[in-house]
Amino acid sequence: MTVATAPLATVAAQEACGGARFFFLSVRTYEADFRQFLIQALRERGHDVWHVRIGRVTTVTSDGTPPTAFTGVAGFLALTRFLRSRAHACDLAVFVDSTGPYVPARSLALRASLGPALWCYDIFDNMTYDYRGLMRMRTQAATRLLGGLSPVQLALSAETLRLFPRAIHLDNAAHVGRIERRQANCRDLLLLSSIDARLDVNFTRRVAELAVDRRLVLYGRIESPAEFDRLCREQRNIVYRGEFRYADIATILRPFGIALAPYAMNALTEYINPDKFYYFLNSGMEVISTDIAQARRMRDRVHIATSPEDVLAIAERLQRDPAFRKNTAGPVLGWDQRAGDLLDVIARTRPQRVRGRRRSGHPPP
Repeated sequence: MTVATAPLATVAAQEACGGARFFFLSVRTYEADFRQFLIQALRERGHDVWHVRIGRVTTVTSDGTPPTAFTGVAGFLALTRFLRSRAHACDLAVFVDSTGPYVPARSLALRASLGPALWCYDIFDNMTYDYRGLMRMRTQAATRLLGGLSPVQLALSAETLRLFPRAIHLDNAAHVGRIERRQANCRDLLLLSSIDARLDVNFTRRVAELAVDRRLVLYGRIESPAEFDRLCREQRNIVYRGEFRYADIATILRPFGIALAPYAMNALTEYINPDKFYYFLNSGMEVISTDIAQARRMRDRVHIATSPEDVLAIAERLQRDPAFRKNTAGPVLGWDQRAGDLLDVIARTRPQRVRGRRRSGHPPP
């Protein structure tokens, strides 16, 4: 985590956040939200954490209780009453807004109606992606407004600090731990990727053409089926195994020793911090990536290929030379560490807010 000062001791940060209740706002369902693992880590530390999925039907999920659903305008009013009662029943309500630019009106309405709380804006990408025209202008306006109204900005990628200079880098992580492999498959290359504009199809095709004695085993959600079907027909050594869930990842990774991350070099990948890197590294795999910014930041553990020929050269050397491996450290990229980082941010922010409220004559939260 990038902060200006050294982190508080874990126990001190935990104690300073005692009595805080966390609410994570998202446009994803709890099962599809990668922040579920941060939520679980906070719960394991004894914190009360709620997940609020905002959509046509808004669903609130807490630990050990059935989800509560809210529908329509009346449902949104009921949602604000529901959240306000729970926010006011704790020493400090912390709202982590992970909705991005997608539902700015509802996010603003919640901020206006929920009363005293610490709002954190979760910046998980550059937010404008490859939008153009009016969509880009609307997205930029929503991002600036929501970010500006948030005392804390959290950036998933260090690259986004160039766009949000006052943000704090709360790094990515993985829920997957080290996998002991007796005989890892280091001949074939594993890909976990959404099949969309972030995947460099031409790069992948050329790797498959060169790797005549290897398979490229790919899992992921397909957004461009026609192009991908053509790719699989042309290259018989590209094997598509379907979509995957978070619960499937450890099982998928277990047989393999080398992963390939052929990201395209475009606006969609300039600011990403791929969770796939963390899955692969935590499980003990070697990672070969194209030359995106996050790969360069992790070059001490990630092999960078600037061409398809590089991929084959790296893979072949990994098979014959164990000393060429980069991923020899243990799995230190876990969500418990990220939970500690977040608590450190809250602990440092909370005293400042309390002092400010006391100076203004209001009681502390």
